[in-house]
Amino acid sequence: MAGYDLKEESYIQKHLTEDELWSIFSGMFSNKVSHDTSYKYGFFKSILDSLYNADENLVLTFDQLFYKFTEIYWNLVLKYNLRQKAKTKDGRETALERVLKEALNKQEIISDVSFEAIPDDMKIKICHKVKAKCKVNVVGALFRDSKDTLYSFSKKGEYIQLNPIVYRFMTKHKKFLEKMNYFE
Repeated sequence: MAGYDLKEESYIQKHLTEDELWSIFSGMFSNKVSHDTSYKYGFFKSILDSLYNADENLVLTFDQLFYKFTEIYWNLVLKYNLRQKAKTKDGRETALERVLKEALNKQEIISDVSFEAIPDDMKIKICHKVKAKCKVNVVGALFRDSKDTLYSFSKKGEYIQLNPIVYRFMTKHKKFLEKMNYFE
């Protein structure tokens, strides 16, 4: 089944060497994986930025992750006008771009204001809309691209649980993984 169709899955529990983990992460960033938008890279960045906020069971909630996700894309989409998918003939924007631009217009927010400067109640509303639109495809897609090793997840429960082996690897190599993600 395609990753974006998955509703709930568990990571494969097996020992992974550093070489195997590097291979998995290299594969995630290869041009052999399907990506119509930049969402998987933004979601991975959200995970990297939230590593130290995971609870004792290495659980991160969708609220935590999509807050960071929204913050990342706020600047990319609204401040720098960067498209999140290749331009289409009809000029259609991604769901994320539409949600952020709609929030900007409805709330009468100045486009170059930082996400941090927006009142908390507005941020929460925007994050919930982004989460509702983006969790549908990106969570399962990144799970599958990681060869089912990065995390377990539940869309209904709205959480991911990081694989402890992968968590240790990501905390050890966070800076390099961020560079790989940026370059992709």
